[in-house]
Amino acid sequence: MPLATAEAVSPLTLIIRLKFMDFLSGVPTDHLQLSSSTLTPLLNADNASEPIGGGNLSGVSKMITVNSTADAVDNSDGVTTLREAINFANADTTEDAIIFDSSVFATPQTISLSLGELNITHNLSIIAPRDSSTGEDLLTISGNNASRVFEIGTAATVTLSGLIIANAKVSDSNGGGTLTISNSTVNENSTTDSTNGSSSNLPELILSGGGIFNSGILTLLFTTITGNQAADGGGVFNDDVASTTVRDTIIASNLNSTGGNNPEVFGDFTSLGYNLIGDATGSTGFNSTGDIVGTSDNPIDPRLDALLFNSTPTATLALLPDSPAIDAGDPSVLATDPTTDQRGQPRVSGMLPDIGAFEFSQA
Repeated sequence: MPLATAEAVSPLTLIIRLKFMDFLSGVPTDHLQLSSSTLTPLLNADNASEPIGGGNLSGVSKMITVNSTADAVDNSDGVTTLREAINFANADTTEDAIIFDSSVFATPQTISLSLGELNITHNLSIIAPRDSSTGEDLLTISGNNASRVFEIGTAATVTLSGLIIANAKVSDSNGGGTLTISNSTVNENSTTDSTNGSSSNLPELILSGGGIFNSGILTLLFTTITGNQAADGGGVFNDDVASTTVRDTIIASNLNSTGGNNPEVFGDFTSLGYNLIGDATGSTGFNSTGDIVGTSDNPIDPRLDALLFNSTPTATLALLPDSPAIDAGDPSVLATDPTTDQRGQPRVSGMLPDIGAFEFSQA
């Protein structure tokens, strides 16, 4: 399971985890080495932005720059890994943002987790790197088919933007906190045989939420969740204490484990409209304007291509020309909406935006 959010008594589970540092003193609490170039206090945070990250850093007090693709904690190597950066942010008392060094992340990169999931316990934004000339996203974070990617604590408010979260595999279903996922893809993640987290009311050995298990507060915007697998809620499992708001998002072509139910979604959702749900069996809430909703008898195929390099340096799940998601997005473009798709292409190519992370290019 790649992503998860948590309730009051259990942590949020995602595919990224970080480390601790006292930013006021500049001294890592675990004595990790941190070069001065990796910490940037923002004197005017309201107008701050980072070109390679492609995200709005309004409200952020400090930026932490990752300059390594390794998954390591080393106090003598002179670089900052994503794991170390998250740990640093966890120990700070203000909201931080993690961005990525343009000299290291100028081409597509994958951070494969070898030390297990990334735990986020404090308010944080992670803005994936983009190509400086095309705006295309360049970063995949992989669970290496061995762990989930992120676990988000109950007190944390987290934003992930422009990430490809993939190849996570876990043996429990915990989650919590507040999470927003925008312009991202959650693909090919799964749960394995074990028990659910303490918050679940499902039987033991029935694992849920292959893509996302949420028992906190979750928002999904212009995101594609597909190819994930679990016994229940293969795409997104929303626990009975949780809140999930969804807009312009594809949750389709996910799978059940043997003997499972509800391959796409489970639980109560709040739809802001213009979502494509392959099979909404097991869920409520997907009845807003623009929602395209299938059933177990008549599931909707989102018509997605394989994960390919679609004339871009980063692999994406393209919409095929006959996809029902094309020109089916929300016609009301909000000021907070991303202006490009996950590749950095204009968000509106045809008459209307497309649903999901990929905008089909029309002549």
